[in-house]
Amino acid sequence: MSEHYYLSVYSRFGELLFETNNYETGWDGRSKGGNLVPSDSYVWIIKFKDLKGNFHQDSGFINVIY
Repeated sequence: MSEHYYLSVYSRFGELLFETNNYETGWDGRSKGGNLVPSDSYVWIIKFKDLKGNFHQDSGFINVIY
């Protein structure tokens, strides 16, 4: 785990569905309650520091389709 890494996934309504500070753990398409999320678009945000100590943040969308 790292204090220099943070990944979060949100619903289109801003509900936090997933978060981790372990860069080896990815989102499996489940909400915090453990249920699979419905087909929809979701927002991910990643924040991290590189090896030089520079802070970076990026975001995007992921589409879940069944």
